[in-house]
Amino acid sequence: MTKNKIIGFRLASIRTNEFATVEDVNAGEDKISIKTGVGVRMSIEKCVIFVDTKFTFIYDNCPFIILNSECSFIVDDNHFKSFKNDSDDSYVIPKDFITHLAVIAVGTARGILHSKTENTEYNKYLLPTINLTKIIKEDLVVKN
Repeated sequence: MTKNKIIGFRLASIRTNEFATVEDVNAGEDKISIKTGVGVRMSIEKCVIFVDTKFTFIYDNCPFIILNSECSFIVDDNHFKSFKNDSDDSYVIPKDFITHLAVIAVGTARGILHSKTENTEYNKYLLPTINLTKIIKEDLVVKN
């Protein structure tokens, strides 16, 4: 696959799989950590790539905000077929493309967090920018 190849896709759906706030944690604005998780899976039959994000805000070893969301992206059929590696019947999704989808998913999670916490004391906790190139380091290979 050539670098900087334009891949046709569209955002198909957004789901909030989990959202919780813990009332009895008195978190200040300092010394908060955020546990970050990004997962990618796909449906070969439907040409869909799913990006799952999970963020847990932690204060004094206690989680106080948990957000798990999912974005699904439909990839143009011809572009999806170009990911196929006929030699071993696998699909190779370029890391730059996966990173791009993950950026969209994280931005979506940021919006979900704002919406879910609007007009509450938790709204001051923002999801910071995340360098996804440190998380997504290689192409995604999926065996068929």
